[in-house]
Amino acid sequence: MIMELPDTQYVSTDRGEIAYQVYGDGPVDLVAVGGPAAHLEVAWENAEATRYNERLGSFARVVRFDRRGTGLSDPPDAPPSLEDHASDLGAVMDAVGLERAAVLGEGDAGRLCALFAAREPERVSKLVVYGTSASGRAVLTPERRAALSRAIEERWGEGVLLTLWAPSKATDPVFARWWRRFERAATSRETALDLVAMTATVDVSEFLDGIGAPTLVLHRRDDELVPVELGRDLAERIPGARFVELRGTDNLVFVGEVDPLLDEIERFLLDEPSLERG
Repeated sequence: MIMELPDTQYVSTDRGEIAYQVYGDGPVDLVAVGGPAAHLEVAWENAEATRYNERLGSFARVVRFDRRGTGLSDPPDAPPSLEDHASDLGAVMDAVGLERAAVLGEGDAGRLCALFAAREPERVSKLVVYGTSASGRAVLTPERRAALSRAIEERWGEGVLLTLWAPSKATDPVFARWWRRFERAATSRETALDLVAMTATVDVSEFLDGIGAPTLVLHRRDDELVPVELGRDLAERIPGARFVELRGTDNLVFVGEVDPLLDEIERFLLDEPSLERG
């Protein structure tokens, strides 16, 4: 169990410093990527996030980083692309001394990790993606993009996005208070709008058939942000990928019924039989 906050370290890239943490003592090296915006240290202030992270660290040595322009990483001089984020993933692996590792993409980061697995196959031993889709456009339709952008412009930092990412927590005052702090710490209003614009245009469909790593695709059945059909479609596009449908409405990985999801990740990474829940 993690008894104290992991040290935050930095790696220099040609476009600024990227903040990262390493924790856990499990037998598998795992790079876990969240987002689109997060904050490495504020995440540990939440009990659910801490429990999730500690469980990952019980069966893996976990590497996490704040994506460019978010959290403790340097702000970009121009809106970053998905390729920029993938380059940062590789830079963090280099800093930690990982030639090869399993990669976990949580939510929006699933596309980033899928792109990295397709472009850097020698560096990815296994790929896990949760609650995502091949195309950002499929999630952020013009109507939803407009509504999301308006909410960010008018009410960033007030926690209104919680109803999309974690509807089961929307009426929990303690969680909502932390979420507002997390939102403000994760990124600026301007960068949040840039991330929405990037997400609404990115599509990794053309790269998926080039993924050679064993792949596990996880999705909650009633995810209100990313419909489960999009997760199933993603799995069908990756050669040999296994799709596991779980119960729940939340896209935020560390809330809801978390143990079944973590069980599947642990079994997959440790080469144990799947429970095939759903």
